[in-house]
Amino acid sequence: MPGTYGSALGVLLYLGFRTLLSGIQTPVLYLTLITLAVIALTIWIVAFALHHFNTEDPQVIVLDEVAGQLLTLLGIPFMTDGAMPLWPAVGSGFLLFRLLDTLKPYPIWKMGYWPGAWGVVADDLGAGLAGMILLAAGIRWFF
Repeated sequence: MPGTYGSALGVLLYLGFRTLLSGIQTPVLYLTLITLAVIALTIWIVAFALHHFNTEDPQVIVLDEVAGQLLTLLGIPFMTDGAMPLWPAVGSGFLLFRLLDTLKPYPIWKMGYWPGAWGVVADDLGAGLAGMILLAAGIRWFF
């Protein structure tokens, strides 16, 4: 269940950043830079936090889900151009990421075996990237 909460936080961050950036030129560029900064910050924080746990991927660390969810939703502005409502795309992105993060199909599950913080974060980023691709395909197919 903690992963779902982390993903929900990722959705809220995405919607907040998207709203804040809506009035400026090239908001997608800034949204991309923010997502990359969150990913880098997540790897740094997880690397620090792992020293305080006895397991390789503690469930209480949910920043990796936040970063993965942001990555999935990052594709929405590139695909929608305002032609479709935002909520179905965000809801679909949330469900896609949770499904991929839970099932961890190959090669995503393999990324979780990388050492240290990279392993904790990489499988969520893999799920996020796969979610972005599937979400983009779904948006192109249905809208």
